Amino acid sequence: MTRINSVTLVIALGVCVAIGLPVAAAIGLAREESEERAESRALGLAQVALVQGEETGNQLAAATDAINRLPADRPCDREGVDLMRQIDLESTLLQAVGWADGNVMRCSSIGGSERLFDLGEPEMTSSLQARIRRNVVLLDPSDRYFVVQRGHGVAVIHQQLALSFVKDYPSMSVALFSKSKGEILMQRGDVPRRYVRSSQLPYETFRDGNRQIAIVRSPKYDIGAIVVQSNASFYSYVNRAALILISIGLIVGVFLSLLLIDGARRWTSWPALIRSGLKRGEFELHYQPVVRLEDEKIVGAEVLVRWSDRGNLRMSPDQFIPLAEDAGIITLITDKVLDLLVADAQAILKIDPKFHFAVNISSQDIHRADLAERLNFLIRRSGLDAGQIVVEVTERSVVDAERAEATLGLLRATGVKVAVDDFGTGYSSLASVAKMKLDLLKIDKLFVGAIGTNSEVGRVTNKIVDLAKHLHLGIIAEGIETREQAEALRSMGVEYGQGYYFARPMIPHDLLQKLRKQRDEG
Repeated sequence: MTRINSVTLVIALGVCVAIGLPVAAAIGLAREESEERAESRALGLAQVALVQGEETGNQLAAATDAINRLPADRPCDREGVDLMRQIDLESTLLQAVGWADGNVMRCSSIGGSERLFDLGEPEMTSSLQARIRRNVVLLDPSDRYFVVQRGHGVAVIHQQLALSFVKDYPSMSVALFSKSKGEILMQRGDVPRRYVRSSQLPYETFRDGNRQIAIVRSPKYDIGAIVVQSNASFYSYVNRAALILISIGLIVGVFLSLLLIDGARRWTSWPALIRSGLKRGEFELHYQPVVRLEDEKIVGAEVLVRWSDRGNLRMSPDQFIPLAEDAGIITLITDKVLDLLVADAQAILKIDPKFHFAVNISSQDIHRADLAERLNFLIRRSGLDAGQIVVEVTERSVVDAERAEATLGLLRATGVKVAVDDFGTGYSSLASVAKMKLDLLKIDKLFVGAIGTNSEVGRVTNKIVDLAKHLHLGIIAEGIETREQAEALRSMGVEYGQGYYFARPMIPHDLLQKLRKQRDEG
């Protein structure tokens, strides 16, 4: 009996070792990979924040230089105020500009020459002799502004909009800081003061408990960017995987433990699951109608990809699109979208031969060599004219204007139209948007939702519309949810809109029914 017990014990130990070693190795590798990805992601986001900070610096310098050139004896006459308002209109990151004498802004783009604003004492002076105030109240007591004064020139930046991209990353905090003073200038989220470091290094990363910190410093301006990314989600995932693997492995033995490890590997390998889903035909298209605001007729649709398994949503686009981009396989999803669009477009064109389709592409798509060829294949197979295809790119995907210009220029040369999506929420400058020679500008739902609220964001909507008209761009407003919003946008001269007020995203069958009904009603 003792001998049997000994053999049983040896077998049990052997099974535990056979299970434990692979599980422990898998957990260790997952932890290491998670930490590396957290570091890489934090550094990338810090670089994004610095680009936005530098672009703010560019617009700030240009604005204050222009204001300082105004005649010293009459800076606030009509010509001076008109100049300030023109600078305000053309600036994508500044909320106002003005002329100050000491601590008082005598005239500005928001108050004209009739209203004075007491800016208060400067909190610090930068290495370039810019006087900085970080918490200034102007019109609305609930809004706080970051104000920079160079000479008599004043530039105003809204604290909530300057780093607005952080809203897309709930576990992230970001701050811009002064390299020379070691002080945080503006931030969103919790960025402890102790993370500000004096160094000549262009960038650095380190960990503090469950936080991953990345710092990048500008070679041009006296600023740096800090990103604090919580690693709790990475570690909690690793810990949950460990508990599942060990518990099940001890129960089912060596054979099932091997299957479990393989299953765990497949579960954590989302790129493999995405590839498998593409091969199995699990991706399908939905369509968000685009209407002409003048008569609210459906004239086109934005093409949206969904991942479903026998009608059940596997994962939302907000989840699998970033995963595919991180894994470098987003172009495979784009190809699937174009392939699926061929059959749907043929059916839709029989009802409305002028119908247009908007297709979203990523930064990886922009830089692929065969993008134009793939779109030409869609045109030939579907019967569409090139002008019925709108390629939508985000501000972040065209921030490197020189790299994107060649590809987008080639597409436009074939007749395909190009639109910039979510305008105003990224960090592209007016110059980069103009350089791309775009056809359409899409107003983000953040600004549409603020219409009628008399807020700073609501006032920015008017500026975006004016900017698009100045550049001779068509305008599409997305996220329209009420008739009041639709009517306000129509009165501004916005041509097209989309949103739940008109229709939710729908399957091809439902879109065909709507188009038949619209055609029959004339």
